[in-house]
Amino acid sequence: MEPHYINSRRITLHEISRESATDLNSGDGDGGFRWLGGGPGDGTRGGSGITVRAWEQDAYTPGWGTYVMVRASDGCAIGGIGFHSAPDDDGHVEIGYDLVAEARGQGYATEAVEVLTFWALGRGGMRTVVAHTDPDNTASQRVLERAGFSRTESAPDRDEFRFVRHRA
Repeated sequence: MEPHYINSRRITLHEISRESATDLNSGDGDGGFRWLGGGPGDGTRGGSGITVRAWEQDAYTPGWGTYVMVRASDGCAIGGIGFHSAPDDDGHVEIGYDLVAEARGQGYATEAVEVLTFWALGRGGMRTVVAHTDPDNTASQRVLERAGFSRTESAPDRDEFRFVRHRA
């Protein structure tokens, strides 16, 4: 697989390879990146696990996996962002993300969500990007709102808030 990169002003999203995903998902690997704060968060490791399972099930679609956020100023990995799967037949896809503690509060998550959402909604047939947050995760809710998402009704079986952004 040829790696895919999505650039924004201060960060580059690096689509991770199968090997990097496996390493990150192992629980102690760095995926081949130099991490701010010493290592990735649980969300990045969990997202890598989703990507590993997609590869194992021969269901991986290039571009629709996990990305590592790399800060342009120093080349440090600061978090992960990605898709829970490739888009469904109706053009809907779900994203998730996290940042290492040392990178929080500086707008990096908003920038990453914006650029990944813009990339996704620019693909043919794409209609909606969805994200879920825990009700007490107000920081993540603010990230999504700043990135143009709107809170909508959550599914009755989910104890989370649902945010969506539709193609313009």
